[in-house]
Amino acid sequence: RVDHLQQNHKGTVVATNSKVPVYINDVVVYAPTAGVTVVIEGKEYQLLRTDEVYGILEQKLDSVHV
Repeated sequence: RVDHLQQNHKGTVVATNSKVPVYINDVVVYAPTAGVTVVIEGKEYQLLRTDEVYGILEQKLDSVHV
């Protein structure tokens, strides 16, 4: 449901553990209460566990797995 997604957050993956099925540049959706917010060099990031990611909204063609 679209209205349900609006209550969640989405973001672009900038780093990942090699054991998880998401890739750098993928766009994922997660609960607003998920993860931990950290600020590195003035930029805010959300650190998420794999089970906190509801799904991948968009897989980018330039996704990279590390």
